[in-house]
Amino acid sequence: PAFLAIRHELTGPAARVATLFHDFELLAQQGWSHSSQTIGSLRGGEAAVASFERSNAGLYIDSVYDGAFDASLIGERVLHSYERLGAGRAFGASLTPAQVRSIVAVYSPKACRLVPHLWRELLAQT
Repeated sequence: PAFLAIRHELTGPAARVATLFHDFELLAQQGWSHSSQTIGSLRGGEAAVASFERSNAGLYIDSVYDGAFDASLIGERVLHSYERLGAGRAFGASLTPAQVRSIVAVYSPKACRLVPHLWRELLAQT
């Protein structure tokens, strides 16, 4: 989202939501990048590098899951802040209840949960 470019200027609820977005993006990107590198190392890298990557692969995959967890909190945080700040009466057409419901649906634990937890099986296959 565009507001991530100014997240250090935001305050209150907007800062908390921006932090969740930022953490989600960072954790997911780094987790997938490291996981991809690990798979490459295990398939054809040096033995010492492959050993290091194998021992840390769980951390990389946990980063992906942690990012998804952060994303799952965004809808709840937006809804809580929206209601606390006056909901439709305060925001009018700039943020409608329908838009908030849409955000809540996309960024909810049900929508963001990564299942199944396959990192052990992935490591066993390599």
